[in-house]
Amino acid sequence: MCLLRKTQSEPQPVMSSAEKLAKRQEKYDEQLKEYGELLQLKRIVGTTRLNRINAANRLQRTENFLQGINIYYSCYTAVLAILSLVVENKSLSVWSAALTVILAISIVYLNAQKYGSRAQELQTNYIALHRLLFEIEKAEAINETTRLKYFTDRYCELLQTSENHIRLDYLRQVKQKGELSKSEKREYNFTITLRWTIKFLLILVPVVVSIILSMQGMFNGILW
Repeated sequence: MCLLRKTQSEPQPVMSSAEKLAKRQEKYDEQLKEYGELLQLKRIVGTTRLNRINAANRLQRTENFLQGINIYYSCYTAVLAILSLVVENKSLSVWSAALTVILAISIVYLNAQKYGSRAQELQTNYIALHRLLFEIEKAEAINETTRLKYFTDRYCELLQTSENHIRLDYLRQVKQKGELSKSEKREYNFTITLRWTIKFLLILVPVVVSIILSMQGMFNGILW
């Protein structure tokens, strides 16, 4: 006959008040750290969203301008081609052929850049970033830091699904907040001036060509 012994459970160690307080403080510090990281992620997501908006607007403006330039140059080369047939001037025909070839190459190259579709992709991206920002703000309001890893992973995924913005987009975002430094302000003004100068020169080229052709007397008997 076996004797069954009753085993008594060993008493659990009792935590002192100081240990309980230290553990509670450690948990509080961890939550505070996660809450700070949540606020930092919110700031980063918000900044990236504004940069994406500026990038999408920049690409769309570029697309619209280039479409207008294509129409402008197409009309101009068409007029030159008609005039070269009327006048039967060899130099005028050469100018017309050269501009036609340059225009064709430019259209092929610019279409390959896909400014319009890239702007659409960035728009989809910043809308998704806005949704993520809304979720982060909702978590911030109820002090929910358990989804921090999800928010971080989601942000990284959105970064990978779209092209990055350029320096000008960032400078525009800082300017909108009124936080441009002196060096950034000089850089921003220089970049904007350079871009407008290039656009102005593109518009001016047909005018300059027309003046040169007129000075060579190629329009005599046609326009006056």
